[in-house]
Formats: sequence, C-alpha cells, structure tokens
Amino acid sequence: RQEDYRGTMNTTADGVPCVAWGVHWGDDYLQEYPKFGLESNSNNSEGNNFCRNPYPEVLGRAWCYTSDSDWNYCDVPMCNPHECPPFDCDSQNLFNSACPSFWQAENCCVGEENTSSCRCSYLKDACRKSLKNGTSDFCDDAEAACNEGKYDINYKCRMYEQLCVELKSKFACEIAATSCCEYDVAQWSAPQCYCDFYTYTTDVLSVG
Repeated sequence: RQEDYRGTMNTTADGVPCVAWGVHWGDDYLQEYPKFGLESNSNNSEGNNFCRNPYPEVLGRAWCYTSDSDWNYCDVPMCNPHECPPFDCDSQNLFNSACPSFWQAENCCVGEENTSSCRCSYLKDACRKSLKNGTSDFCDDAEAACNEGKYDINYKCRMYEQLCVELKSKFACEIAATSCCEYDVAQWSAPQCYCDFYTYTTDVLSVG
C-alpha cells in the first residue's frame, strides 16, 4: 500500500502539484505521525509535499493533497518482484536496484544444502538496497527467509536494527524503531523505547 514510499514524487497521477501536508493537517498533526515521512528536511513547519500514504488501512497507494481539502492518488509505480530481469548467479549485484538480488534468491539457491541461508543472504541484500532507495521492498521476504525454522519473535527488530547501524539511514532507522518499539509487549514502555532508540541514532550514528 506504499506506506513506506519515501521518494520525492510530488504530483498526482493527473499532473496536479501536491501541497505540503501541513497545509491541511497542521504542524501538530505531522509531529504525531512521524513514521509516514511527512516532515520536511528543511525545517518547514508545513512538512513536505511528497506523495505518501499515512492511511494505509484505508487507502491503497500513495497520494497527496492538492489544496486544503482536495486530494488524489499519485502514480508511484508498484514493485512487482516477479518482473525482475534475469541476472547471473555467479555475479555480485553491484546495481542500486534490488531486483537482481531478488532474482538470485529465486533462482540461485536451488540445490543448495541450506536453501534458507542462501535465500536469506540474497534477500537481505535486496532489502538493504531497497532501504537505500527509500522503500522496504523485499524486506518481509528477507525476514521470512532468515527466520525460517527459528521462530525468533525478535528477529525483525534485530534485522532492521542491524541495517539501521550499517546504513546510517533515517528511513531504515525509523523502520527499526517501529519494529522494535511499536509492538512492545509492555505497551506502556513503547514511548520510552522510541526515545531511547532515537537518542542512540542521533548521538551515536548521527542520524536525525
């Protein structure tokens, strides 16, 4: 549903320019929903005007406001992993695209002694490249392959935490924070978890 889209498209499917999210919602609302990427990188209190989907439970893809009341969907392309072009099993994926790594996971692990470990390696690389591109495409696949047979309920948190540290990416660290804190069994501790996590990423990783 493209709630993880963090690109810079800022026109609707019919070419109408998007307005800043704060024009409709205001600064207070933007601060309450930081995980949807509505804020501006230039300290603009109205936020950015990029296509996003802060209502994934209701709307099916990225959209934006075109005035203080009107909105429309954006033409952000959906990723279809099965349309990835063929690649080489003996080559490292040096492209920015995650698709070759996904193709390798689907085609280069047949007959391997440990298929899950093989797929985990390729899919984690696909997830890593997707995070660099501002999406979490293939990350659910990576989690499933790497955690197959282990049933580690904390694996998603640990995977994203590792990628946050490795990539030093605000987007990756936001997903890590959500994965580690949002579904904390002790819900009362979630706000403190977020606070501690973002303090660490700001002070230690210089990601803020």
